[in-house]
Amino acid sequence: MGLQLTDLSNYFQRFSKQTMAGRNPLKDKLEEDELDLSMMQLTDVPVRDIEQLGSKVLTVNLSHNLLTTLPGNFPLLSHITKLDLSKNQLVELPENFGGFKSLKSLDLYANQLVKLPVSFAQLKNLKWLDLKDNPCRPASKAS
Repeated sequence: MGLQLTDLSNYFQRFSKQTMAGRNPLKDKLEEDELDLSMMQLTDVPVRDIEQLGSKVLTVNLSHNLLTTLPGNFPLLSHITKLDLSKNQLVELPENFGGFKSLKSLDLYANQLVKLPVSFAQLKNLKWLDLKDNPCRPASKAS
């Protein structure tokens, strides 16, 4: 565990230096079209930094972090086709989540989601969805 904390500390020191130098700190996390931000203890999604990497980022892995909510501007990254948000602590998705127009694969496994936003119906390209281990309930019928 000590080695992991040292590695994490070193990463954040590099992250701070790179940010101050104007270099995108996520560039070293990008391999081909996949951005791997898993297991970084993130509490916020670095939307601006992802946006600066451009439309070459098609897959974003944010699994195994400490996310409880997602920023409202996150779905503006509408070119993303695969999004892994598994094993976080998400309690809700932004109302405009349907803005992920190109999304084909969405992993929400093991979060705290109770419901999905109405805009979820706009995800017309979605082919794969994992909602296991969430306390989701079916919508109640209006009487």
